[in-house]
Amino acid sequence: MTLLRATISGSYKASDGDIESFDDVVGILPGLDDEKARQQIRKRYARIWVSKAMKKDGEEKKYKTVMKIRTVHIDDVDEAEDLQGKVLSYVGKDIMQMNAEELQDLAAAKDLTAIPLYKQGDLAHARRVAFAEYAAKILGWTEHVINPKTGKSEEMPISWQREGFNPKNYEPILADEAIRRSDEHVADIEETLDRENLNDLAKRGKAPSTPKEGRRLSMDQLKAIAKEKGITFNGNISYEKLYSRIYKETAAA
Repeated sequence: MTLLRATISGSYKASDGDIESFDDVVGILPGLDDEKARQQIRKRYARIWVSKAMKKDGEEKKYKTVMKIRTVHIDDVDEAEDLQGKVLSYVGKDIMQMNAEELQDLAAAKDLTAIPLYKQGDLAHARRVAFAEYAAKILGWTEHVINPKTGKSEEMPISWQREGFNPKNYEPILADEAIRRSDEHVADIEETLDRENLNDLAKRGKAPSTPKEGRRLSMDQLKAIAKEKGITFNGNISYEKLYSRIYKETAAA
């Protein structure tokens, strides 16, 4: 398995509200294409690496508790030649036994964009999403379900959003080491929206605005937000209906 070693610097918001800097933070990730590797470093890995960085004595964490990564500069990324032949711990492991860090490796290696970001929600939910996404997109597992529109049984990909989904009803899945390169694209709301503002506005039932003044969220962004909040929806749902489920129903809760 090819592994990459990256060195990053940047800034983060600490648990005490202070804005702090970090530098020379090193981390290992799967052997992704360069563009994908840089995307995943910013999206999934920076917070993990900064949170786990240790001082030279190896006994004390180097940085305060990280609440949010603000900026990430990728100073270097290259093959980790000294780790040739080694694999990351998620390889060969039961998905339902993976920890939060291993799920991020799985998401990056298999391009499973629906798997929640690090520490965004509970681990049990992240495992369920990972299981279903791997089963459907990597293994091609399907099941017969009743189409509510036709009342007929249809064969469809396994989905964590489907009512009654339970990984215990299926065989365990052990992740392999192959890298999946997918053309599928889901809007990266972590990079285009301020998550704190987004969640605050959602609670108040108000529409967040995108970085470009006067423009509403795209449909892809709405779907990405809904997935992170565990809101189920049909692939053909209208913009207005999905918007209502995310913001108006959240406000009423």
